[in-house]
Amino acid sequence: MKLSLSRYLVVFGALLAFAFSALGAFNIKFSAGILLLLISIIFISKPILWIYFLCIYIPLETVILNFTPNNIVSLVRYGTEAFTYVILFFCLIRFLRNRRNIKLYSYDFYIFIFIIVCILSIAINRVNITIAILGLRWLIRYVAVYFILKLEDWHLSTHKKIFNVIYVTIVFELIVALFQFFFRERLDIILQPKVLDLGFVTVSINQLESRYAIFATFGRYGIFGYFMTIATIVAAVDYFYKNRNKKSFILLLISIIVLILTYARQAVIAVIISSIYMFYFTTKSKKTKFKVTVILSVIAIISIMGIGAANFEAGKGILNESISKRYLSIFTKEYIQADYSGRGRTYFITKVNKMFLTTKPFIGYGVGMYGTRTAIDYDRKVYAQLGIPIEFSMDVYWTSILGQIGVFGLISLILIFYKFFKASKKIYTVSGGFQKRFSLIVVLLIIAVIFESFFGSNLSDRYQAFYIWLFFGMLTSLENKLEVN
Repeated sequence: MKLSLSRYLVVFGALLAFAFSALGAFNIKFSAGILLLLISIIFISKPILWIYFLCIYIPLETVILNFTPNNIVSLVRYGTEAFTYVILFFCLIRFLRNRRNIKLYSYDFYIFIFIIVCILSIAINRVNITIAILGLRWLIRYVAVYFILKLEDWHLSTHKKIFNVIYVTIVFELIVALFQFFFRERLDIILQPKVLDLGFVTVSINQLESRYAIFATFGRYGIFGYFMTIATIVAAVDYFYKNRNKKSFILLLISIIVLILTYARQAVIAVIISSIYMFYFTTKSKKTKFKVTVILSVIAIISIMGIGAANFEAGKGILNESISKRYLSIFTKEYIQADYSGRGRTYFITKVNKMFLTTKPFIGYGVGMYGTRTAIDYDRKVYAQLGIPIEFSMDVYWTSILGQIGVFGLISLILIFYKFFKASKKIYTVSGGFQKRFSLIVVLLIIAVIFESFFGSNLSDRYQAFYIWLFFGMLTSLENKLEVN
């Protein structure tokens, strides 16, 4: 008998009540074990509930871990990733049992190629098995989400529900961000991440504060900036291509303001680049394009003049920067020189990439051996051998990929993005309604993510990695439905 979502919730509530009533008769560990088992059964039998859960849980994870007892914090933090693969395993069993056909696309081929290159890199470089597993987790932790959506191939209405959950999450994060901005000291007690003792490693976040930077429930302004990249793109597409009303405009305006207040420069620039592409990609009128090009040229000239007046001061940092200097100073010659000499991102993009291309260009030094927390905590051999500084080594995602799995891995990953980019544009061209808007969001998000990956560890962070693979999974399902129709 098939149960509706409401009946699943009733059953879940009954099981929850049973587990808590058991607290009086049994010990806490036993009751907690029963509760986890019952919840697991619900999620395995209804994987969409797990996707809903991840959409809500992942943005709130930092705050949840703040109130999680130390003896189970590692279980909570890594358990969600491990259980996602358990869900995938049962989805695969269901798929094979039902003997359904599955449509494979070119991006599926390159995903498998990427994984094969990772395995070859581990084998050729003889990477320690612990480092290899932790390094693979860093690279493909939420690829399972993509395959869950591909195997389940849910109805269009289900994809709309997933998107609605994301939309509500965005609104919630915007509200928290605004409250944090106006009531900073009171909310920071709850929102500021604590030091996590995970047993095998201690994780602490050096939160750079300023009178402006906000991070909502994400614990760090840069990571929140990556989330706001998604939020602003969603709000922009919603306003310009669905609801041109006051509510959509207010949501877009607040998203832009909050994005700026994150102080995450790469996120702001990524959204600007995506927005310009959105206009030229969706506008057919050459006259309109010409007018906007003239306006953008004027803005660029004014910005260049502002850059000249930015008066960058090396070593001043985020703590004392105003918003204008924060965003304009990065384009000055003085900033670029200081960033290179201080071994910042410019140094890694130019100098360190060259080191990898001249030493181990094709297959890299092995998964987990560079640009990851695993390499820093367990094996710094690559750093010592090439004289690479540890600080900021995780802040350029593309360099991390080049160092670990070489040109072959880098090319296969770029091809994955390129194929999804092409698929998104195709769906946008031939579809309408939700599919059209969603495919446009994916197009813009890919552009933004590729840019951000030059200046951050965005795709190695659980937050943006989850959403990009979730969106890819939704996209492949939508493409399959279009081809069937």
